Amino acid sequence: MALHIEVFASDIRLEGVTISDKPSMIIGQPSGQPSIVISQLWYEKNGVATNESIHDMLVEEGFRPVPSSYFGWYRPSDGVVIVDAKPDNFIRTSEGLIPIDLQMAQFDQDQLVAARLNETDESAPVIFIPR
Repeated sequence: MALHIEVFASDIRLEGVTISDKPSMIIGQPSGQPSIVISQLWYEKNGVATNESIHDMLVEEGFRPVPSSYFGWYRPSDGVVIVDAKPDNFIRTSEGLIPIDLQMAQFDQDQLVAARLNETDESAPVIFIPR
């Protein structure tokens, strides 16, 4: 969450952790697992986030798409990697797209190489819009 807040200037706040005895919303996970409780400003929806609008936003932020991944992106300048960047994890508002539930990490150089994300040829950008 700290990386999400830093990268996207998000107003998400960690409120606490809870443990529920209800069934997990994550398939295959048993009940009794911890869940993070967060809060953030309420944003009024103003249209629909699309793969194309997400692509444009992330490219503007310096990210490159990762083909054959689960809606994955990475930013060569700092090794930030995102997965799950699909339309239901963004809200279109009058202020633009707001990411709300991205899975993010920051890879070091060895991790970038292992994941084959160390390509730096900007002259041939990869264009991948998941359908």
